[in-house]
Amino acid sequence: MPGRGFDLWYSRLVLQHNPPPVTLSILEKAFSGLPPQGVAIVHVRTHEDGYSFKVADYLKGGFKLDMEMHSTPQNSILELADRTGCRLFELHEEPDHIDNVTSIFVFVKK
Repeated sequence: MPGRGFDLWYSRLVLQHNPPPVTLSILEKAFSGLPPQGVAIVHVRTHEDGYSFKVADYLKGGFKLDMEMHSTPQNSILELADRTGCRLFELHEEPDHIDNVTSIFVFVKK
């Protein structure tokens, strides 16, 4: 990912394959690299009933899935955006199963 020099950062159905701390680190780099009026569009799972993430469990191999699926809390993404100078422009929530929510965020750098 380039550190600077992009006006649009877009991710669709990719970030939920990373643990929440990794997703937030990726988003921090993306949001920080946007110039004023730059746009970030992020499509990521933000809720799954019963989901929790603990680094210690993860490092012990606590996830036994064919394909890792994680949820990064919506409030964590919104707080990160605010800290990095991005304002929420639009938010859509998509229930993708009865117990999962995927959110589409559109952020604009202040």
